[in-house]
Amino acid sequence: MDDGVLELRDLLESDRDLLFSWRTDERINFWMLRDGPESKTEHDQWFGRQLVDRESVFRVIVLRGIPVGIVSLHAEGGGQMLSLGIYVSADTIPAKGVGSEAVAKVLRLTDVFPAARCVKAEVFSDNLRAIRLYERLGFTRVAGSEREVLKGNAQRSVVCYEFLLGG
Repeated sequence: MDDGVLELRDLLESDRDLLFSWRTDERINFWMLRDGPESKTEHDQWFGRQLVDRESVFRVIVLRGIPVGIVSLHAEGGGQMLSLGIYVSADTIPAKGVGSEAVAKVLRLTDVFPAARCVKAEVFSDNLRAIRLYERLGFTRVAGSEREVLKGNAQRSVVCYEFLLGG
C-alpha cells in the first residue's frame, strides 16, 4: 500500500469525539484488551492524558486525507520495552494494508525512545488478521506468553509478540 496515501499525524484535540466513537464501536471493542466500552467521562480523561503523555507516541492513521485509526507506542519498564497499540475503524477494514503500513511507519519512530530494546504487541489468540500482520512485519511470538483475560462474560486467550530493535 505504501503509495503515499497513508500518513501518521499527531493526535489533536479535535479528534476527541472521533476516537470515542471508534473506542465504543462493538466491532473495534471486541478486539481491545480492556473489558467493555468506556463512558464518555472515562474517555475524556484517557484522551486528555494522551495529549500530554511524553512516554508515548500516539498517532492518527490518515488514509487519503481521512482519519481511519490509531497507532501508538507506550514506554514501559524504564523505557526499554515499548507496547504497541493499533486499531483501524471497522468501516476501513476493506482497505488492505492499512494496519501493516501504519505499524511499519510507527516502528520508524522508535528512536525517540533511546533506551528501547523491543516492541511488544499483545493480541487475542483468535485475532488471526493481527497475528499475520505482526508476523509479516518480523514480530515473533513470545514462548509461554499466553494468558487468559476476562472480556465481557468470557475468558479469552491473549498472546504476546515482540519485535527486537537495533538488531
